[in-house]
Amino acid sequence: MANRYWVGGSGTWDATTTTNWSASSGGASGASAPTSADDVIFNSSSGAAPTVTIATTAVCGAVTITAPTSGTLTFAFGTTGFISYNGNWSSPASLFATTGGGPTAGGIVYVGSGSSTLTTNGYSFPTGFGVNTSAGTLTLGGALTSTSSLTVTQGTFTTNNYTLTVNAISSSNSNIRTINLGSSTVTLAGTNAIAFTGSTNLTLNAGTSSISCSTTNPIFNGGGKTFYNVTFTSASVSNSSITGANTFNNLTITGRTTVGINTLSISADQTISGTLTLSAGTAAAYRTFLVSNTNGTTRTLTCAAVSLTDIDFQDITIAGAASPASGTRLGDCKGNGGITFPAAKTVYYRSTGSANWSASWSATSGGGSDATQFPLAQDTAVFPAATYPASGSTTTINAIYNIGTIDMSLRTSNTMTLSITSSPAVYGNWTNGTGITLSGTATITFAGRTTQQVTSSAITFVPPITIDSPSGSVTLQDALTATGTVTLTSGTINLQSFKLSANKFDSSNSNTRTIAFGTGSIDCTGSGTSWNTSTATNLTTTGAQVVNLTYSSTVAMTVNTGQLSEANSISFNFTGGTYALNFPGGASNTSRDVNFTGYAGVLAAIPNTTIYGNLTFSSGMTINPSGNGLNLRATSGTQTITSNNQTMDFVVTINGGSATTITCADALTLGSTRALTFSLGTLQLKSGVTSTVGSFVTSGTTLKYLQSTTSGTQATLSDAAGTNTVTYLSIQDSAATGGATFTATDATNVNAGNNSGWNFGVIPGNFFLMFN
Repeated sequence: MANRYWVGGSGTWDATTTTNWSASSGGASGASAPTSADDVIFNSSSGAAPTVTIATTAVCGAVTITAPTSGTLTFAFGTTGFISYNGNWSSPASLFATTGGGPTAGGIVYVGSGSSTLTTNGYSFPTGFGVNTSAGTLTLGGALTSTSSLTVTQGTFTTNNYTLTVNAISSSNSNIRTINLGSSTVTLAGTNAIAFTGSTNLTLNAGTSSISCSTTNPIFNGGGKTFYNVTFTSASVSNSSITGANTFNNLTITGRTTVGINTLSISADQTISGTLTLSAGTAAAYRTFLVSNTNGTTRTLTCAAVSLTDIDFQDITIAGAASPASGTRLGDCKGNGGITFPAAKTVYYRSTGSANWSASWSATSGGGSDATQFPLAQDTAVFPAATYPASGSTTTINAIYNIGTIDMSLRTSNTMTLSITSSPAVYGNWTNGTGITLSGTATITFAGRTTQQVTSSAITFVPPITIDSPSGSVTLQDALTATGTVTLTSGTINLQSFKLSANKFDSSNSNTRTIAFGTGSIDCTGSGTSWNTSTATNLTTTGAQVVNLTYSSTVAMTVNTGQLSEANSISFNFTGGTYALNFPGGASNTSRDVNFTGYAGVLAAIPNTTIYGNLTFSSGMTINPSGNGLNLRATSGTQTITSNNQTMDFVVTINGGSATTITCADALTLGSTRALTFSLGTLQLKSGVTSTVGSFVTSGTTLKYLQSTTSGTQATLSDAAGTNTVTYLSIQDSAATGGATFTATDATNVNAGNNSGWNFGVIPGNFFLMFN
């Protein structure tokens, strides 16, 4: 073990460079670079304003830093450069600086095996600190401040009751490690404030510490540990979260001081042994939203006491001594328990001219403005017929508020625009008046979990619409037209007998959800992925099950149907356009009736796909060849194929039910190398015309039936070459031709009459022997 002194001004500190190291203070350079057994000293003999560049790993024992000859001594860390030290650290408050943060695990890492002290004398480091020792303990010798993070990989870190100010405290692994906070005040300024994602073998001794998360969007991943007092101090939080099933003494969330709503997402049950304080904002429209991170999944907060003002709740249950909890202006956004909410009320918009949603509300129509009447999630918000607001004015939903019922039915001759610039959640009904205009690009989410009624009054919804209502439904009261995307995330959309017209429709997830068509339909009018149910898990459809693709331009379109069962499959009508079409969007995807009448574009090579209903091509479309196959699989009834002189240059398989009939409305034409495979049911080829295949194949051991569409009149089946040998096939009114051999000699076949071109073999007959 030796001392190494920095000399000669600026230079590089790494494992091999000797230029700036001396065996004595101010001595000759050229001493060996320090090892982990050598203490390093930077002092007045180190040179004038020296910069020590740390681009890779620098190792040493203890670190002692005092002022240089003149100027400031600077440690310049590269992105992969860090100091690995195993003794005490002492650096001054001034005439010393660091630049660069080093790697994510910290630029200054303690690796000692004993007990060491970190003393920084108040200097604020941009560099992160780390503790990575299997047996050592690092204890603060004073307050520690860094604009980067503290990372504890293994070993013990003790604040010694000093103030700790860092971006985050991170400790996510399975090593044995301990963090002792004592009575320290801990300020965390970064987004990932507490990062205990992997908390196995982590011991947190919170003591009586106070942790303040000061950023606007803190993520508090507590790893299921016990904390003392924790406060989210920012008054302008937009989104924050608490993960892990943690325990707190006191948990405090600061209220807003600007118009809007803070969202705090909870991903597990929490215990607050002291008081849960969800503070009031400046006014009723300055709100906090406490919500489960999973819609429809309850999070329980077990609290000894609560203080609640201007808070909205969703999927939150308050338990413990504080239950049932009450407070001031609490909004019920569904799924809650152990909370007493104020009764639903009806309030009236009060601002005369253009203003924000938060501007002015009254308890009576035309009454005085009252800030406490801001509508909550259980309330009804009414726009009076005149004056409030004035005709031609605009009311803007300017924050992601939780809104109950919106009633604009009185706005008829007096026009107004409702502009959606932030995404509200709506928990009640929505009723337009005929004088309403809807504008804005933020999404309206219907989240009521009961039956919500939407009356459009022939007014177009310009903002996108999302339905995210576990166990709830949104029911149309008239036809609805949306120029954006309609997304079904959970719950039911009930069309009744009305048409839903949207630019695009999307319901690709695994939540429980239903499209109840009734006698209505969905019309998609946009390009791109116009329809998307690619992930069809837990999707149910009922009623007419009809989607019309009415896009008439040339921009490419994808319709991704997903793998729906026969009962849930949807019929698709392509009514116009010359666009390139990708349908049905993926392998094993399904549909019911598919009708291309009016479509004149190019159908891309199909994947393996199943149709449970009728198939109609248009004469003006182009069908690209495909090495995949079309499966006709209705389990009962009749499926009709209308080719309109189109060639299906892909394999066609008939494999539905024994009681299913596939009937051809005109000639069926396959590519010259494509097989028509027949496994179950009845196939009726069009009588009086020639249907052409690349080969004709039967499979299975169930008798199936090849017939003509007109009994007694032959239908011609043509194959140019090869041998087509069939089994378990009853053949009637069939003319086999084209050059190939059609062999039906197997005893499982049935010659049902009026056939030609088929080889049924020698039919055994009766014969007699006569003897004289």
